[in-house]
Amino acid sequence: MTGISNILLESEMFSDVLKRTAHGVDRTHIAGLSGSQKSLFIAGLLWHTPRTVFVVAPNQLAADAIAGDLTVLAGGDRVFVFPPVDMMPYEEAPLSADLSAARTRALVALLEDRRHCAIIAPVRALGRRTIPPSAFRDYIFRLSQGDVCDLDELMRRLIAGGYDIQGKVEMRGQASVRGGIVDVFPHDADAPARIELFGDEIESMRSFDVNTQRSSGAMNEVRITPAREFLYDAERLSRACTAIRSELECVDRPQSRSQLRERVMHHLERLENGARFDNEEQYLPFFYPER
Repeated sequence: MTGISNILLESEMFSDVLKRTAHGVDRTHIAGLSGSQKSLFIAGLLWHTPRTVFVVAPNQLAADAIAGDLTVLAGGDRVFVFPPVDMMPYEEAPLSADLSAARTRALVALLEDRRHCAIIAPVRALGRRTIPPSAFRDYIFRLSQGDVCDLDELMRRLIAGGYDIQGKVEMRGQASVRGGIVDVFPHDADAPARIELFGDEIESMRSFDVNTQRSSGAMNEVRITPAREFLYDAERLSRACTAIRSELECVDRPQSRSQLRERVMHHLERLENGARFDNEEQYLPFFYPER
């Protein structure tokens, strides 16, 4: 892509945008670009700026088109789509594994401010609140061969990070434990990792095939990223449940209060017992009142 890159650099408009970006100018209006010209311009920003490029598209179709162009121009490992969640705020329905994985991968890339990386989001995807970046970052950690690692603590961290604990790992977002062997498949990993412990020390780490379950290449380090978006610790859970109960008592319409109380109390029981349920995010403002 060197030829295309050089042509862009010869453009006075593109060079001006690069200068503005380098000097921290907040807003730059660019007119006259249409179709794949926009994608080429965005690709140029990927090539020539060290920052993450966040692209807001009018709809999912446009986002997919831009992502397709950028994948060809810049490489698929640099392009992430942040899709919207097509449900009402209080609707209880499961997210598809692919949708959840795509959103989580994009959030991790955005949080890490990856160099030469683009995140494309339809405008509707921006209408759903997420937990604060600092809280999300707390659930990202790395393991290296030779590290001291308590098995119970590792499983606690995986569960807190939203991993679905199964008998064996078959898809992203799952983890399993058998004796001193922990399998985990982060959403942004190419393959799952098999972590073998000898006592409290990581003896080996290898990738493996989900179909055959056979180990393959050795790994020096495994990065564990969250398996879901909505994450919280015991302290936030306790504060949230108290706040939800207090808010429930403020409902002053008798007809609505009875139905609402039944529904909310059922949710509170599940939350306090550690049982996750679909669209817990409807209570996110109680867990994270800060903005």
